[in-house]
Amino acid sequence: MKFLNLFKKGSAGQVEKSFTPKLKENYQSIDPFIDVVLSDDEVKKVTLIAASIAAGDYPKTKFKLKSIRKENPEFKRISLITASIAAGTQTYSSFKIKSIKKLNQEG
Repeated sequence: MKFLNLFKKGSAGQVEKSFTPKLKENYQSIDPFIDVVLSDDEVKKVTLIAASIAAGDYPKTKFKLKSIRKENPEFKRISLITASIAAGTQTYSSFKIKSIKKLNQEG
């Protein structure tokens, strides 16, 4: 009955409050990259390789690495599955996953 009342002229001024879930409390964001704990030797190797690639043809350029992070395997797996499913219907499209949130399991 409420659905049919939406189309009556007199109900235009009456608006019912709708329920909106609180996303901050129920969902947790999954980061696309996670921090990596490396030894000093490993940090030197990563820094040298990254600076060499970034410098390219400009050997006099200086670089400073602020942090070393790697891809989150959970984020990568979910984004690949999601993009693959979407590409099944949109074959000539490209997709970029901006954020992934998972439901908090309380109990």
